[in-house]
Amino acid sequence: MVRIPVVVEGSFGSASYLGLVDTGSTYVILPERDCVNLGLVRDEKRRKVLILTVKGETVADLYSALSIGVVDTDLSVRTIEVLAKTVHGMPCILGMSFMRHFDWSFSKEKQEFTIF
Repeated sequence: MVRIPVVVEGSFGSASYLGLVDTGSTYVILPERDCVNLGLVRDEKRRKVLILTVKGETVADLYSALSIGVVDTDLSVRTIEVLAKTVHGMPCILGMSFMRHFDWSFSKEKQEFTIF
């Protein structure tokens, strides 16, 4: 598992997470409570997104964060879609709504992940 330290910024403040990289996930996923407490903006149409998991189908509300950035770098994405769903044991999942903005690689041989 690859985890990246990130900061999520909303209109009420920011929070740090150790985000789990999941290239099979379309969106960044944060707990519902964190989306509300950080002041992320809920989708105007109050859309819910269908999520397919190993436990079956579920839905999550769509929000937008002001930005998400990798700690101690200039790698940042502004106005990024985030799903509000608590996933036990994983407080932040970095899906492709974040990862598609960067080049990245994983060396299985070296067990090394690089994002740039």
